This record gives sequence, C-alpha cells and structure tokens, in this order.
Amino acid sequence: KTARTRVGRGEGSKGKTAGRGTKGTGARYLPIAIRDAWAGTGWENGRLGYPTADPETVPGGTRQTFQHGTITISAGRVGVEYR
Repeated sequence: KTARTRVGRGEGSKGKTAGRGTKGTGARYLPIAIRDAWAGTGWENGRLGYPTADPETVPGGTRQTFQHGTITISAGRVGVEYR
C-alpha cells in the first residue's frame, strides 16, 4: 500500500505536508514519492503549480496531474513533464 499525504489548508503535522490547496484545485492526496518529487520542483511555487487530481494508477506505476504538468513514478523512476 502506498503511503499518502493530504495537501490542503496548510495543516502540517505527523508526517503531513504543509502545502496549500486552492479553491480551484481543492485538497489532493499525494503518494510520498510524488510529494518528494513535487518538492524538488519547488512545490506550488514551481513550474508544476498545484495538484489538480488525486493520483491515478498507470501501467507499472502512479501518475499525478498538476496545473502545468504531471509527475509519474514507474519502476522506481520519477518522470516530470511540463506543459
């Protein structure tokens, strides 16, 4: 089972991120590996912006959609795509 973290109103405790959702994107769940990759891009202030959907299962991994791209974790590899 994948560990998940909720990104929402900026509440950070017990392993949860201190990220913030928006009224437009809402609060989203992030698998830990995707959360770590998102942190590496600058969180919501980076090029990806905020997550816009909960994670989805893709062949061999998980993908999360953001305002300006996606992060995919597959076979232990991280892929970041910007649009």
